[in-house]
Amino acid sequence: THLFTKLDIFNVAKDIDFINTNALYLTYNKSVLYSNFETPNQTSTILENTRAYTSHYSSKNNCIIVSSASGLRKYTEDASAYSKLTYKGKNIFSTAIAETQDGTIYVASKTNGLFYISGNTLQPYPLQLMGATIQFIKSYKNQLWLVTNKSIDVINPKNKEHHKYGLRFGVVNPVKTL
Repeated sequence: THLFTKLDIFNVAKDIDFINTNALYLTYNKSVLYSNFETPNQTSTILENTRAYTSHYSSKNNCIIVSSASGLRKYTEDASAYSKLTYKGKNIFSTAIAETQDGTIYVASKTNGLFYISGNTLQPYPLQLMGATIQFIKSYKNQLWLVTNKSIDVINPKNKEHHKYGLRFGVVNPVKTL
């Protein structure tokens, strides 16, 4: 059991990812905070002093992926170091991150499509969205479920199967959650 105390640097947490016995707080409008509950005095470190969009902790890859107004970063599990993830030298601003059962981490961007992380680089996933923008993604086993402004798409990246469910299948947009 941990005793949570109010911190002056933010008052609303957008996401909380638990990393072993530590916690990564992602605030909505001010910063990304990493709290270490293993230290005697419970230390907290600001990882980024910028607006955070989303985060993902991968126990399979021993890393933390954070998307913020300063771009996409891949932190070590203890948040002591990071690599900036870009595509062709440009920042990708992700609104959703998902990891499939095989440990592949996918990053969705409303303006740049779908990417996967390979080492410390971003690779585009070949996906024809036909003018649709990705709102959010979820994973189930080795499938990706993408919600766009036009449909729900189910993709199996291993065998490249792609099923699109739109108005013809009773999917009415906007979809709010999966």
